[in-house]
Parts: sequence; structure tokens; C-alpha cells
Amino acid sequence: MAKNAMRTISVRTIVAHKVRLLLTILSVVLGTAFIAGSAMFTNSLSNSFEGIVATQFDKVDVAVMGQVPITEVQRLRQDADVDSVEVSAQGANVIVAGPDKKVISSGGAPSMALAMAPGQQELSTQGKVVSGHLPTADGEVAINSEAAKKGGLQVGDELTIVTPTERITRTLSGTFQAATSTGGWIGVAFPEDDYLKLFTDGSNVSTAQVSLIDHGEEHVNEVRDRLRQQYPGMNIESGKVLAEEFSKTIKQLLSFINYFLWAFAGIALLVGTFIISNTFSMIVAQRNREFALLRAIGTSSKQITRSVVFESVVVGVIGSAIGIVAGMGLVKLLTGAMKLGGIGLPDEGLALNTTSVVAPLLIGTAVTVWSAWAPAKRAGAIRPVQAMRQSQSSGWEGLAGRTIAGTVMLFAGAMACVLAGSMDGGVKPRAIGVGVGAVLLVLGLWLAGPALSIPVVGFLGRVAGAPFRAVGRLAATNSDRNPRRTAATAFALTLGLMMVSSIGMLGATMRASLSEMLDSSMRSDYVLTGRQEMGISIPAGVAQRVEELPDVTETASLGLAPITVNGSTMVESFGPKMSTVYEGNISQLVDIDFTSGGLPSTTDDAGSTADSGQADAAEGEQDAQPGAADSPIPAADAADGGAPAVVMSSGLANRLGVKVGEEVTLANGNRTAKAPVTGIYQDNPVLGWGMLNRAAATMVANPGEITTATILVNGGRNKQALREELENAVAEDLVVSVKNKEEAKGEQTASINQMLGILYGLLGLAVVVAILGIINTLALSVVERRQEIGMLRAVGMQRRQIRTMIYIESAVIAVFGALTGAAVGLGVGYAFVSTLAQSGLNQIVIPWSQVAGMLVASAFIGVLAAVFPAGRAARTRPLEAITE
Repeated sequence: MAKNAMRTISVRTIVAHKVRLLLTILSVVLGTAFIAGSAMFTNSLSNSFEGIVATQFDKVDVAVMGQVPITEVQRLRQDADVDSVEVSAQGANVIVAGPDKKVISSGGAPSMALAMAPGQQELSTQGKVVSGHLPTADGEVAINSEAAKKGGLQVGDELTIVTPTERITRTLSGTFQAATSTGGWIGVAFPEDDYLKLFTDGSNVSTAQVSLIDHGEEHVNEVRDRLRQQYPGMNIESGKVLAEEFSKTIKQLLSFINYFLWAFAGIALLVGTFIISNTFSMIVAQRNREFALLRAIGTSSKQITRSVVFESVVVGVIGSAIGIVAGMGLVKLLTGAMKLGGIGLPDEGLALNTTSVVAPLLIGTAVTVWSAWAPAKRAGAIRPVQAMRQSQSSGWEGLAGRTIAGTVMLFAGAMACVLAGSMDGGVKPRAIGVGVGAVLLVLGLWLAGPALSIPVVGFLGRVAGAPFRAVGRLAATNSDRNPRRTAATAFALTLGLMMVSSIGMLGATMRASLSEMLDSSMRSDYVLTGRQEMGISIPAGVAQRVEELPDVTETASLGLAPITVNGSTMVESFGPKMSTVYEGNISQLVDIDFTSGGLPSTTDDAGSTADSGQADAAEGEQDAQPGAADSPIPAADAADGGAPAVVMSSGLANRLGVKVGEEVTLANGNRTAKAPVTGIYQDNPVLGWGMLNRAAATMVANPGEITTATILVNGGRNKQALREELENAVAEDLVVSVKNKEEAKGEQTASINQMLGILYGLLGLAVVVAILGIINTLALSVVERRQEIGMLRAVGMQRRQIRTMIYIESAVIAVFGALTGAAVGLGVGYAFVSTLAQSGLNQIVIPWSQVAGMLVASAFIGVLAAVFPAGRAARTRPLEAITE
């Protein structure tokens, strides 16, 4: 038969079965929608941020970075080549509240202070004035117009502003247009003199942004080179290079979002692959007679195979094209949801490019064709006489080979997980072993699933069908009639719930372990924290005010400073490199389990340590390091004292290769100093990787650079009275919250819940695709069983009973998928959590309530998925179906 004739038959077959086509296309749309959406979303953000960066650095020709003396800034302004110079300080973050004392939220974006240079008409890094005027005198500030609109501010309003060191009031003199005002960004412009008093030590700034009279690139490079010779200890670069580096950093940060969205697409396509393959297998089975007739009139086996592949190409192209359109809607939905949640993003419209259009089209089509290849080969292998039979194979035959192979893989996967979870060695090789085992288990389930479904589905069908008598018994028989189809239909749900149960077990274990560690390590009655999500810590002075309260007996504070220790940080973050700084008697408020050494002593010996301990520390002499003992020093001597000291977790100490008594290098920009390591402790969720005392931090950081993130408080017996005292003491600070031990634990575990929420959302997509697969399979099954259903209607079965039968079949298949997924997922989760035992996750928790909820939800999902197929089956007309 000619190729054109076969192609015509394929097209007519697709058009004639519109419902079947739609259900198959839906399996392709979701995955390609996320591929297209991820490309559009990240491309749009990238273009928007690049435009912002270009605008921000448009008038910055040269930047002088480091500790820039203010006297040198004045010299720069007198340079004949210089037009203007603006200054900025590191950590110049602010919280702003209007006359109603309500804080204007930045939605996680920066909320920062800007310096208005004397005699300047506009901020070079921002836009022009919108209303009023820029600040010219002390007591005035201007704010970006977007933030003013969000906070309902008017020129002349009195603003309350919280800086890293104090709370102040200023009058709003005007608003300005800000190119950087995206994602809720807040910019508050101060007169330069006021800015220097509030955010610097009065002598230095971190950056001087220079705008030249001549902006030509050659001239800019000449001035840059001249300034490098004048200021050899500073980092000096052109604005163009800084803009390029900043754009590169933004792209790296945006790549995380891209990977996340591609993970959505990967899961959708992975689950969709099994559904598409199952769908085409059923389609081929239903068309046995059609293919037999084509073979009988001379169509070759290859032509039959090519015709099915051609149909898959059509389905793939249509589904992928719809997926691209759905991706556009997904981007709009995602940005809208983030704005509703207070996380504003730049919206430059849909950024269509080659990746966002061609990639999903090619990937979606390729996945569809690959999924349909095996059914297409089976279609080509159909023999004319054999396929003329009216009855369909039950599918029980030919399971021996794949069952044996699947059983071997299941055993190998289980052994890999057990061995990886129990072997010695680092976390990485053990986790890889569990990953290999998980892959083998998935493949084993796919191969052995049909044989496994025969006893399990039969039992579940009898249990679920018992209350419905004859209809239930018939549904139970139908459920295990075709084990291949049953297993293939349930596998999509199995895969999704396997991942959900594994992650659920990890999350439950992490929450329990963190809660236990916080219980055992935190001794404080209350914890005071600032608004870290807006870059603002607890204002200076709060700690002293709290310490003076009558019911307070002990306090200690933990803060941050831009310091590295031997080039490493003690705080994990995407922003500037920071380390933890403690002050006060921390050992009385946090249980610190030192493996060697301890906190520095406050005795006279400690003072000698600060003065002369550096030479002795290199030799490890005990008398020079009174805190460097094999056990912690007495609690009474555990204040920070005057001796510079560093204590760190065993994990960080091993990574840096340092021991108690050795010195480490503290660095902040171009300032460096040496400090001794006086103690190494077991990993602690409160203290993190390590900390410096304030004496060590002030060796390389200005007092204004050391912020207070947390204040730990102990008090008398009346805890409620203590809380009221604390809340009253910090009420006007706007940014300080008071939490008891349980609330502090809840805040810590909330971050785990957020992470799990994202992962559950990701895996929820797999469940959605699985539901579509069940709907698809049941709908095709109803078509295949049309004569059978017509016969049942003819002998007296009512429509309601037909629907009930289909509901039971679907629920049984869904519960079977959930049971196998949960069982394997818990096993993999147990093995994976076991690999993390050395990282503190030593209390393995099985989330039984979550597992039970998943099983109940799966039965509901099965009934929900059967609504359309059951309705279609119930509408079957007996005589028409029987005579077909």
C-alpha cells in the first residue's frame, strides 16, 4: 500500500477518535508547558534585570571599592576629570514605616538607604524626582515612588526608619523614580552627612561611585588606571565591567529558578511517558482487526509501524504546541501568584525565544514518539488471521520473563539501598548508592508490576467490592483481568507517591531531629529576632535595654559581621560572606558540647592570651590558651571577655583543617588579623558552623558592621510577666519579635516545611498527570468493553450500577499504585535518611499519618478519575453496543 494512502488512513483515524486524541494530548501538554514556561520566565527575568543593571550603572564610570576614606572621596570630587561622586556603605539596610507605624514590606527584596551627594539634583543610580524634592537638609529623606504608593505615603509625612543601629524619625521631602524598584525594592535617600552618621564609622565608606565628565570608554579606562596607581590598596573597576559581572551573577541566581522549573517538566514528562505508552498500547489492542485487514490487503509490517509512529508525531506536535501556549499562561500565573504573596518581580512581558518555542516542541514530540515506539512495533507484528479473532487477550500470558527480570532488579535495588545505608564512608557515596538502588527498584516495579497486581488487585477488589455484592464481585474480576494494563495505569501514581513518601519521611525526620536538637541545646526562655528577610537585624541598644529589665537574669546575643575565617564563612547564604559574632554568656543560654577546648576565659590569663597568645598558640602550649582544654571551661568564666577568640563546629574545623590552639586568619575586605581557635564543638543548630567573640570581630570590622540577629534571654519564674516586659521594651522598635522556645522551634522548622511545600508542589504535578492517565486508561477501557457493557445493560444492570462498577475498578487500581509507591518510597526514604545519620539525622521518623492519608486520598482520586469514563459507560445503549 502506498505511503500516502497509509498516511491518509492515519489522519482519518486520529480525526475519527477526538476524545482519544484529546486524552493522549493532555499527557504531553503538562510537561511541555513547564519546559516552555521555564524558558520564558527565566528569559523574561534575565532581560528585565539586565535592563535594570544597565540603567543602574549607566552613569557610573568608575567604582572605588574597599574601605574608602571620606577624605579621599573629597579629593576625588576635586579631580578635574570627575563630574560627581556618590558613596555607599555595606549593610545600609533600613525598615520604613509611615505615620500609621505599619512597616512597608519589601517582599524579600532589598530595603536600603542611599546617599544624596551635596549639590546633586538627582541620584545617578536612580531616576528623576516624581514629587517634592530630594533631601537637602538633616531630618529629610526621599523614597522611591513605588514604595511610597505601597505604603500610602505623601510628601510631608513623618516616617519611622529603623537602621541597623537605631530607630529614627524623618520627614518625607519627595519621591523619585527608581530603575531598581522591582520585587518590592525600597530605597530611602538621605543627605550625605546624615547618611555617613547613620551607616558608617564616620571615616570610611565601602564604595565610591564616580561619574566622569567625559564618558568615553578610552577616557574611562585611562582614569581607572590612574586611580589604581593612586590607591593601590583598593579595588577599582569601570562601571561597564561591574555591570557585566553583576549581570553574570544574576544569571547564575536565575539558573536556580530555571533548574527548578525544568524539574517540574522532567517529572511531568517522566510520568507522562508511561501514560502515553499505555495509551498507545491500548489503542493498538483496540485496532487489532483494523491492522489485520490492512495486512490482509497487502500492507507491510513496516508500514503499520510507521503509521502508528506518524500518529504519535501528530499527537506530539499538537500537544507540544498547546504546551507552549499553556506555558505562557503558566508564566502569568506564576508571576501573579508571587505578586499576591508580596514577592514582586519585574514584568517585561513574555520573552519568546528559540529555547522557549523550539525546545518544548522538539522534546515533547520526541518523548511522545519514544513512548509510542514499542506499541508501534507490536502493531506491525500483528498477523492477519490471528488478529481477526473477536476476543482480546487477557494479558496474563508472557509475564514470566519480565517478572523474573523485575524480581532480580527489585532484589538488587533493595540490597543496594540496604548496603548504602549501612556502609561506612562519606554522605555522598552513600547517597549515590541509595540513588542507584532507587532506580533499580523503579525499573523492577515496572517489570514485575503486572505479576504483583494479580494477587494484590484481586484482594483489594474483593475487599472494596464486598459491600456492593454482585456489582462488586464483577468489578473485582474486571480489575485483575488485564494485569499489564492495571500495572501500567497504576505505575504513574506509584512513581509520584514513591517520591512523596520518601520526601515525607525525610521531612518528618528533619523536623523531629531539629526539634530534638533545639530542645537539648537551647536553654533560653525567650528569643528576640529582627526582620532578617528584609536585611534588618535588631537595632543597637536593644540588647542593653533588655539586659536592664528587672525580670531578666541573663542575656547573650548572636549577630553577623562581613568576616571570613581562613577564607571561609560561618554562615551559609547567597549574599555577602558573613560569620557569626556572639556577645555575653552564651554557654548559659545554649548548651555547647565541646569536643576540645572551650570558650575564652575572662581571667587575667585570658588577657595575656589576647596579648601574647599568638606565638604560643602556634606551638599549642596549654598555658597560653586557658580555654583550649579538653573540656569546656566553667560556666562562670564563659563570657566573651576581652581576648579575641574563635570557636567552631567539628564539621567546619575538619573542612579547614584546624585544631584548638591554632590561629586562623580573619578578613574583612583588605583588613586582616589573626585570632586563636579556643574551642571545637559538636554541630549545633543554634550556633551553626562557628562564631567569633566580639573582641575578635572588632579586630577587622567596624562596630556598625556587626549586627545583632538574635538575643537570648533568661528570666525569673514568672515567664508571662517576663514576656510582657520584653514585648513592651521592644514595641517601638518595629522589627523585633519575642518568641518562646516552642515558637522559636516552630520558626526553625517552618523553613523545612517551606522546602517540603515546594517539593510537594513539584510532585503534585506527577499526581495530576497520574490522574489523567487513569482517566485516559479507563476511558479507552470503556470503549474496548463496549459490547460487554452493552450486554450487562441488556440483562438488566442499571446505569447507576455500571457507574459503581467503574468507580470500584478505578479506586482499586489507584490504591494498588499508592500501596506499592508508599512501600517502596518508605524503604528508599529509610535508606536515604540512614545515610544522613552522621549529619545529625539520627531519629528516623515514619510519617504513618501521611501514608494513611495518601492511601485514602488515592481511593478518592480513583473515584474522581472515573467520573467521566463511568458516565460514558453508563450512557452505553445496549442494542447498539451488542450489534457492533
